[in-house]
Amino acid sequence: MTLRPFRALGLLLAPITLLALLATLVAPLPASAAPGSCGRPEGCNAYELIHSGSTYAWWTSKVTRHEFETTGEQLSGVANPVPGPFSYVGTPDVWAKKYGTLQIEHTRGDLVADWNQARRYGRWEVRFRSKTGSTSKKVPAGLPPYQVKLELVPASPPARCAPRSVVMASYGQSGSHTATVGVHRPGLHRSAPVTPVGPLYDVKTWNGTQDARYGAWRVWAAEVTPRSVSWFLDGRIVRRLPVKKVMRGERLHLRASLLAAPGAARMDPLVTQFDWFRYYPLGRTTTKRKLVRQLKRAPIARPVAGRPEVGC
Repeated sequence: MTLRPFRALGLLLAPITLLALLATLVAPLPASAAPGSCGRPEGCNAYELIHSGSTYAWWTSKVTRHEFETTGEQLSGVANPVPGPFSYVGTPDVWAKKYGTLQIEHTRGDLVADWNQARRYGRWEVRFRSKTGSTSKKVPAGLPPYQVKLELVPASPPARCAPRSVVMASYGQSGSHTATVGVHRPGLHRSAPVTPVGPLYDVKTWNGTQDARYGAWRVWAAEVTPRSVSWFLDGRIVRRLPVKKVMRGERLHLRASLLAAPGAARMDPLVTQFDWFRYYPLGRTTTKRKLVRQLKRAPIARPVAGRPEVGC
């Protein structure tokens, strides 16, 4: 039997097409295109990919994440209504999943919230924004602003100002555009200022822009290894500290604190939103020469006297 030329060509191309399709299905996705890496099956927009996990290729199948859109955390003001990764002390006005975020609204006293998943070493990253002030005429002017802190602390119940911590970000909402990162433990106090390209927080209303120069979304990250600590802001390394076993090898978890001015009966209303929390294991990282040089040459956090964080 003699095959016609077009039929023979079709029989030849069919297995080639099938192999190409299979290769597409099994080929690993780049870190920036990891399915659901922004909490949606279709992936992320360009602005949402401004984070260290994408820049430094940390993304693997072993990432632990809370996206607040698809992972189903149940949040409630009732003490431990269901097993979950969060605990807190304080009385937030709102503690809920809203608009694909964990939204917290607070007006009185401290609020200290822990993400109760601890690791000795690794990379922790948070996409976060805050908004101070109120448009309500019922809120008096001149109230003191909150101090915002994101840090890694050894296992302990939520409490104000842990004596040992890796500070991922600390800033007061009082006009400054600079935050503080650092390490604090007995015998070791290091800190450094870091300034994002855009605002640390919005005033009274959210800035809806998706441009990092104007919107208050900031992405904070810290990498803790047996030999060093590094800090990242909006997808780039900003400080490092070569120090062995910075927290004596203790297991660390993420803590978010909203610190009131001591003695103040009422604070300037504060709203915060966590778009996501992530933990990346050590190991995988970028091999791009430019980025590797930046990781090695980032400025070192310097010694400081005492504890410089406002509110502690």
